[in-house]
Amino acid sequence: GMGYKIINEDWTDCYTGKISNHIGAVVSMDRKAVNSNSEQTCSTGLHVCSQGYLDSFFASSSKRVVLVKFNPRDVVSIPTDYDNSKMRVCRYQVVKELVNNRTGDALKTTVSLWLNSSTKETHTCTGGGQ
Repeated sequence: GMGYKIINEDWTDCYTGKISNHIGAVVSMDRKAVNSNSEQTCSTGLHVCSQGYLDSFFASSSKRVVLVKFNPRDVVSIPTDYDNSKMRVCRYQVVKELVNNRTGDALKTTVSLWLNSSTKETHTCTGGGQ
């Protein structure tokens, strides 16, 4: 599957500020350490989101957005908040940064154009966070 990841300007995760999310990086953690309870909306795990989540998050954000790919077997839970638009996984790979100009309107336009020119697989849910 493919999804999105919201990260800091310095290419680290937003939660700890320590996990590198540079292009090509493979990020993983022990599956047992990822919270599998979908009712616990903010919890441990590597977070990935859908375009819908980006639309709600990026109205006034200066964070980077990267495209990540993951194996569906690495999805541990899909929290019930934000209309199931984010998930916790135990492994993903950073593919590319989506935009250089990270204003909300530019992001939406770029993501929309990118999705329209890509495979259907890119519509799979993934998320922000760690």
